[in-house]
Amino acid sequence: RLNTDFLNLGFPGSALAEEVLAEYIATIPMSVFVFDYDCNAPSPEFLENTHQAFYKIVREKNPDLPIIFASYIGHSRSEEELGKRIEIIKKTYENAKNSGDENVYFVNGQEILKNYDRDMFTIDGTHPNDFGFFCMAFQFAGQSVFQGLGKAKYAITFSLLRKIVIVVPLTLLLPGLGFG
Repeated sequence: RLNTDFLNLGFPGSALAEEVLAEYIATIPMSVFVFDYDCNAPSPEFLENTHQAFYKIVREKNPDLPIIFASYIGHSRSEEELGKRIEIIKKTYENAKNSGDENVYFVNGQEILKNYDRDMFTIDGTHPNDFGFFCMAFQFAGQSVFQGLGKAKYAITFSLLRKIVIVVPLTLLLPGLGFG
């Protein structure tokens, strides 16, 4: 549907923003880097000590690469901890912007699936399943990225188009087919 290849370097619980991993990722040819390492960091303090350093390694080798900082999409952490983590990621984003990097974007992962039953999208409340990854990609390719790029009017168009093409037909058709 998105007509693009993507590489998911998912390391459930074992990728801890090691310098060698950042150096490896920096060598991979890519058109955009979605940096969503948040869920692997064992604590907000650990995230704070590693997030910006990882970004800097990737940015140094890829000065023109769009980088999307995305926070955790899961629901297995307290609201207080989620808030701390989001602020840490926003800080990396803001520091990059303040240093003149105009090709960085921030997406609050808690906003991606906020209107849905999150258990449908994760295998354990933390790690996305295939459907979760699809929905994340769809959101990154659509509304969230338009807003992150400062093109909110396109986000509204995307949202309305999605409702007209997907939601309304399903709402009308499924009851007639015995689903609802």
